[in-house]
Amino acid sequence: MVIGNFMLLAVIAGVSVGLGRVLTTLYALELGANNAQIGYIAAFETFGRLIVTLPAGFIIAHYGAKRVYAVASLFPMVITCLIPWMTAWWGVAITRGLISLAIPFRTVSMNSSFLQQLKFLGAARAGWYRGSQSFGTLILGPFLATAVIAYLDFLWSYMLIALLFGLMAVFGSNVLPGEEKIAVAAEDLPKERNPQEEARQGMWQQVLELWKIPAVRNSCIIEFVNSATTQVFTTFILVLALTVANLSQPLAVTLITVQGLTTVLASFGLGHLLDRFSRSRIQQLSVALAVLGLALLGTSVDYWALVLGTVLLCSGSALIGMSRTLQLSRLAINKSKISGIYNLTNMSGSFVGAIGGGLLGELLGLQGLFLIWIPIFLITSWWIQRAE
Repeated sequence: MVIGNFMLLAVIAGVSVGLGRVLTTLYALELGANNAQIGYIAAFETFGRLIVTLPAGFIIAHYGAKRVYAVASLFPMVITCLIPWMTAWWGVAITRGLISLAIPFRTVSMNSSFLQQLKFLGAARAGWYRGSQSFGTLILGPFLATAVIAYLDFLWSYMLIALLFGLMAVFGSNVLPGEEKIAVAAEDLPKERNPQEEARQGMWQQVLELWKIPAVRNSCIIEFVNSATTQVFTTFILVLALTVANLSQPLAVTLITVQGLTTVLASFGLGHLLDRFSRSRIQQLSVALAVLGLALLGTSVDYWALVLGTVLLCSGSALIGMSRTLQLSRLAINKSKISGIYNLTNMSGSFVGAIGGGLLGELLGLQGLFLIWIPIFLITSWWIQRAE
């Protein structure tokens, strides 16, 4: 696997997601959808991803990343062409929900392929996949959306997204591995069993066995909390900036830009720390950065303090993701199955962060919402440090 081509594929995949999210919101508004209906559209997408993420890992383990990725790109290509013909918000919700069923297959395909190759790429590159995808989703996708909508109507804008899906199907066939498995070093774990033995087991039984492995379980737990915290920031930082800090809309929006830039730069720039420090030290550093960021976001209304809090929180979050990605890459277990479980905890954390954040925000206020996440982070980190 050529890392440059892989990163380019990750960027294109991120752009398709980021561009699609912005265009869908604008198109829903064009159809007259209210805030609740726009929320329903997002809920359809989230639910679709949740229900197929875990099976995706096992399907990819059986058929190979290359084949599954192609199908998971061609299916949304067709559905995307139908969106501009929808005349009601619920039609958009259904089509976007169908597209979301394919996203986990692409995400897990790429994540499992990256985990397979990370041993040969080196620890310093542990964040390159997430960084490339974040660049496409958080920076390039929304930027292109503003340019595309200025020159194209919704029909041709969605045709462009469909073209991106087709490009991913072709490009992915030349980048991702097939059904072959690459041997990696184990961390005091038993050898993977043969396919015939696994086939006799149900999926949930295999999931429970994987969950018993400390490295898998601990990585999923900290990723759940990490993704929930990130979702709280993504969902409520604009509201906090506008209503609590009383910032202007342009200044408030820059915090989202800072989030994207920090996530990308941290993913590419902090990987060398994984070679220099133990996993325990990295865990402590990443949690310290996240906690300091949450403290600033929860106590200050100054713009530059909010910027610094954003940088610290996103840097800590990126470092947590890189550390756990590196740890999982070293396990002698099918990477597709691990990726399915890991991505499920990531999306479950995002879902809980959005729902729980809304409820806690009503009780504690928006700044109290960020502060309450500090003990959650500290307790989770302390428990995992003891377990490891």
